[in-house]
Amino acid sequence: VSGSPYRVDTGNIVMFEEGLDYRVTSVGGLKSLVLSGEGLVAEFNGHGLLVMQTRSIPGFVGWITGKMPKKSGN
Repeated sequence: VSGSPYRVDTGNIVMFEEGLDYRVTSVGGLKSLVLSGEGLVAEFNGHGLLVMQTRSIPGFVGWITGKMPKKSGN
């Protein structure tokens, strides 16, 4: 991040440097936040390193679970 505000879904943040300021806000209404548990973003400002993953943890688990071999019923 270098100066301009940068918004990231909170589920995709891996780590960030101490020099970055951030605030967490909701993107949608209260209804979508309560019913889905989604809609939170972090807005970063300042200069520093922000490391993100392209899938959220639940999204990755769902994806990898579908790729695993099925157990046979011997």
